[in-house]
Amino acid sequence: DGQLGNGALTVGAGGQVTTGDFMTVGAGVGLSTLTITSGGQVSVTPVSKLPTDLALNTAVDPKSIAMVTVSGVDSTLTVNGALNLGYLGTATMNVATGGGVFVKGSIVRIGRMPGSTGTLNLTFGSLFVFDEGNLLPSDAIFQVGTFGTGNLNLTGAGQLETGGAAITIGANAGSVGTVLIS
Repeated sequence: DGQLGNGALTVGAGGQVTTGDFMTVGAGVGLSTLTITSGGQVSVTPVSKLPTDLALNTAVDPKSIAMVTVSGVDSTLTVNGALNLGYLGTATMNVATGGGVFVKGSIVRIGRMPGSTGTLNLTFGSLFVFDEGNLLPSDAIFQVGTFGTGNLNLTGAGQLETGGAAITIGANAGSVGTVLIS
């Protein structure tokens, strides 16, 4: 995961990775990548009583850079908890060409903390936020710029389904949120 340098994980055709409790892409200084392609599958599944708001964190060090790519039909990333895209550093998630991200929780934060930058690009890809097939609770969070800078780009036939959660752009004082739909 790039604790002291660069790190990469690629999951391709027929590949499956399941982690317990949480996953971090970009824990330290350097570039870390998670690439899911050609029908690969990654699942972050809690196994203990840890809070589910820790499920998938990207760029948790101010000097970390994280790139997550989910591309190709049947390529999936399933997060059973929260998705924090750009926790303290810079993170980009590209969901493209039939790839899908499923957040089975009630929290999505893009640009989580002050000084962070998170970008979510949906280009012919999909991101779904839901609670096991039910509408999310009324306190569900989908923030583009929580305390940092958040960017949400839906292009081509990109699809975003928030499960009933409102999208908050620039959620707190000092945050910046940008949404592009084209």
